[in-house]
Amino acid sequence: MAALFLQSGRQPETPQGSGAIGTVASRLPGRSPVHRRRSVRVAVLVTAIALMSLGDLYMTLTFLTHGGMSEGNPIARWVMSFNCEWLLSAWKVILLGVTCGLLLLTRRTRSAEIAAWFCVAVMVWLSVRWITYAGYAAEAATAVAEVEQRPADWVRFDN
Repeated sequence: MAALFLQSGRQPETPQGSGAIGTVASRLPGRSPVHRRRSVRVAVLVTAIALMSLGDLYMTLTFLTHGGMSEGNPIARWVMSFNCEWLLSAWKVILLGVTCGLLLLTRRTRSAEIAAWFCVAVMVWLSVRWITYAGYAAEAATAVAEVEQRPADWVRFDN
């Protein structure tokens, strides 16, 4: 049998678990330790993406129902133009589900891990923006409350 392999120029396949480097089983997607570790990393990243996205949805709904906000995403702004909390929530949750589902389906690939890291970076950036925005909103609310008290030296023209 070995003579046939030598004549054909092919190397015989070693049985799985024999400890030989480069076994057929270790080359299958998801079977090697590298793929298993990547799979776990992507799952952890997807969990972080989901949690930060739900936080984003909470902050969005909070600001929309308590005075409004500025929205930089034109598609989100269009969805918000329908003035419907459940529509916005459904839209965001469906997009989140599709994104997380695709990342989990392809979690053993390098491109899925890169995409997951990119999504985490975007969500961290967005979270920092929310923290900044909330700080400005708190300052503005304090200023408005002070103006509404109308101290004795407050002057304005009414048209």
